[in-house]
Amino acid sequence: MAEAVSRRDLFRFAAAAGVGSALGFGLDHGGPRPAAAADTSTPAGALQALVEGNARFVAHTMTSFNQDLNIINAGVPDSHEPFAAILSCADARVSPEFVFDQVMGDLFITRLAGNIASSEIIASLEYAVAVLNVRLIMVLGHGACGAVAAADRRTPVDKTQISALYAPIRVAVNIAGSGASFDAKARLNAQVQAILIQDSSRLIAERIGAGTLGVAAGFYNLVPTPPGPPPGAPPNGTVTLLPITPVTPAAP
Repeated sequence: MAEAVSRRDLFRFAAAAGVGSALGFGLDHGGPRPAAAADTSTPAGALQALVEGNARFVAHTMTSFNQDLNIINAGVPDSHEPFAAILSCADARVSPEFVFDQVMGDLFITRLAGNIASSEIIASLEYAVAVLNVRLIMVLGHGACGAVAAADRRTPVDKTQISALYAPIRVAVNIAGSGASFDAKARLNAQVQAILIQDSSRLIAERIGAGTLGVAAGFYNLVPTPPGPPPGAPPNGTVTLLPITPVTPAAP
């Protein structure tokens, strides 16, 4: 079974990825394209479909709404065959179906504040892989993430369980360091959670090794940095892909 990534591994990963920088590499959207232009039968095609959908979202040329209405009017099917699974934050401003302009039934979505890869989340993603045969798992962090900010500040809580979110997020917070912005820590957190997903599940690791599944991390540019986005920053709504270390399947 693949071993969970160690703290030393995470620090080595952070150094390699250059945590002090934006940590992301932009994938050229190439402008809005028609829906279902990508072949979602492969991990690369599934990722491309999300990229193209996000381009339509940013350009305000979304196509999923009318298709959803057609599905509803025809009767929602009693089964679903999503091509990708998304782990996103529970933030009410982050709606993966909108962000990636995907039709009802195309995405298997799990949501938890701080987009944390808890045991229950990983189990849900394993279901999406084993039963629904998704070809991609995307961990989606976002700008102005309150869960990351709270974990960074270790905000005192009273008569609540909010602090249960802090420990998983503190890994990225500690690696990023005190000088990093909240958004930089949110980016790194998405990368850390993606690594945990691909390294903590034997099923997921085996599918990755077989080339039938991909794991990716992304950062949703929710709001610009006041008083405006820095020069060269992507437009609001853009999802920037983030590098993560490849999984090494365990020996039999």
